[in-house]
Amino acid sequence: MAAGTLGIVGDDTVADELIELMERPYIGSTHVSPFQQSTRREAMRSLGYLVSRTGNAQALDYLIESLDDSIWRRRNIRGVTSYFESNAQYDRQLSIYAIFGLALSGHPQAGEALRSLQQSPTSEQVLLRRELDDTLDTWLEVHDLVSERGVAGMFRYFETEGRLEAARRPRE
Repeated sequence: MAAGTLGIVGDDTVADELIELMERPYIGSTHVSPFQQSTRREAMRSLGYLVSRTGNAQALDYLIESLDDSIWRRRNIRGVTSYFESNAQYDRQLSIYAIFGLALSGHPQAGEALRSLQQSPTSEQVLLRRELDDTLDTWLEVHDLVSERGVAGMFRYFETEGRLEAARRPRE
């Protein structure tokens, strides 16, 4: 998908394009198609890749602000999908996509924001935090891997060491 590629190969100027893609209204419908949903997910991941490669402050700020699921109402991004019956549920899903992007950035501020969400969510983040279960722990591990090894190193880890580590664990 093109949105995913922009953050991997683009320069700092693609931050505006990715944010515009996130905030583009879907005319004539509040229903978001699976394609539109995946485009938004990939745009958020791509913002994280961009932060990882260039340190783009605009992309980082956008992702951090997106951890507050009320931001989507202020940005006027609405949508109902076949999976999410209300705008509030969809808002939380978009904030979860921001978690993906922050983790993939490996940026220290992203790590601080994710740990804050884990340890002491703001009142606006409580519902989001409740829905995450162990997901946030996993994405914090991804963040730490990217921070330590870079995006390519993270992928190598999951292709080799991560797979081997899982194979070494005792079976229950």
